[in-house]
Amino acid sequence: MEHSNTTYLEERRLVKRWGGPTPALVNLALTLVIFAITWWVFQDPRGIMRLYTPYVGYNYCRWLLIILIWMAYIFDFWPFNREWLRRTHPIIKGLVLSLVSIAVMLLLIKGFFEGILGNYRLTYFIPTRLTTLPGITTFFAEEYAATACLMYAIIESWLSPALLVAMESEPWAKMQQK
Repeated sequence: MEHSNTTYLEERRLVKRWGGPTPALVNLALTLVIFAITWWVFQDPRGIMRLYTPYVGYNYCRWLLIILIWMAYIFDFWPFNREWLRRTHPIIKGLVLSLVSIAVMLLLIKGFFEGILGNYRLTYFIPTRLTTLPGITTFFAEEYAATACLMYAIIESWLSPALLVAMESEPWAKMQQK
């Protein structure tokens, strides 16, 4: 089955399940719980990953949002089968798509920026190389590397939606999802 002109997000029909303010209140409560958990895991200085610095945590968040834009709007959830998207339970689908987006984000930041750009003498992308410069502490080396990566993210966060509109989803519009 060839990919139609309608994207998966456009074809979905959302059905209101509850009346009144209940959906909004439940959504608010779930969002706050998810925020609190992810803040503690990723950003809190006493948490697991301790990414709360001015730029390191923000760099990861910004790139994750860009990758979600790529997945949903540019690639229309390719290579995932359209039927799988329609029939899979939202929790399973959310977990799978989240894991894929996190893997792509890590591959991009660690593989492309640090591994490729950083190893071709763009010192700003590798914190350990920055610490060899006089007066650069580990903290600032991580901040500078995240800032360098973040500069690309700022450009990409404007470029991705602009290209989507200007190029009308080309050259990816005809990718097939079997």
